[in-house]
Amino acid sequence: MAKYRVGIIGCGGISKSHCAGWQAQESVEIVAGMDVSEENLKARCDEVGIPNRYTDEKEMLDKEDLDFVSICTWTGLHAPQTILCAEAGVKGILCEKPMSGDLENSKAMVDACEKSGSKLVIAHQRRSMSDHHELKQLIADGAIGDPVAFEWHTAGGLLNNGSHAVDTMRFLMDNIPVVWVVGKAERKTDRYERGVRIEDFCMIEFCFENGTRGLVTVDLPDEPEPPMKDAVLVGTEGMVRMWHNSIKVLRLNEAGWLELDGKKWNPHVRQAEDLIRWVEGGPEHNGSGRRVLPTMEVLMAGFESMRCKDIVKLPLEPGPSPLDIMVEDGTMPVEVEGKYDIRAKK
Repeated sequence: MAKYRVGIIGCGGISKSHCAGWQAQESVEIVAGMDVSEENLKARCDEVGIPNRYTDEKEMLDKEDLDFVSICTWTGLHAPQTILCAEAGVKGILCEKPMSGDLENSKAMVDACEKSGSKLVIAHQRRSMSDHHELKQLIADGAIGDPVAFEWHTAGGLLNNGSHAVDTMRFLMDNIPVVWVVGKAERKTDRYERGVRIEDFCMIEFCFENGTRGLVTVDLPDEPEPPMKDAVLVGTEGMVRMWHNSIKVLRLNEAGWLELDGKKWNPHVRQAEDLIRWVEGGPEHNGSGRRVLPTMEVLMAGFESMRCKDIVKLPLEPGPSPLDIMVEDGTMPVEVEGKYDIRAKK
């Protein structure tokens, strides 16, 4: 008999990766699934062999005595569902990224889990990829000298794929603090991503405590299509090129690029494995809510810089999304009528 009972909240596309991660763990059994769409619920539960099925997360939590829960729903549901799981006494919560739609709700998630003793992990999977771990160690060992500038281009909204960019930079820089952020965005269309308001395009620049700069651009002309990425890290003695599933390192006075191996382990399996280990008294997870919360702070500081038209120094006081504030108070008015979600247009 399995030692731990797992439930899945949200049985859409990303839940397949979460289920695969849990299924690889000998100590767990996925016993319950929940989705408001009975079609999605049936499809995922039939595929994985999940016996107990619900259309209400509270009912599932009340009846199933779950040890772990994966939250695979849209962004706006992450905070209330995480808090509900924490209050139900779930030992470990693996929640999809981005953490939430603003810093206020993200901090509430961390606070609720700290109060209940639940271990919260945000599924920024690059923190669990083997090539990113190898790159992080190479940077720490001085393989490219002192990191100077990190530049990352992507598409799909700052909160969505832009959150991967910022979080990956922070992970590779060993989570050292960001001290200031400046941003620019435009939003003339009524654009959303999985139910959360996003910008038409944006760029943010930020500075780490050690002076390393990060630049993230999202949805500018000719940006790579999601989930592609185009990123470069320049150091005093070398550089890193990241493109899609490839990471290459070029070191000063060495011929040719060193390509890192990203297939030493499955990141979704590693995410679940490390969460179990943390619950059992092991080291804090690489993607813990506490470690990922500053990523949300950088993203919201970027929007706040656009709102106040100035550089924003961190820490940032938790609150609603400055992008929402600008749209709702008329600072950033919609000029092209017609609300749309970029996921629905595909």
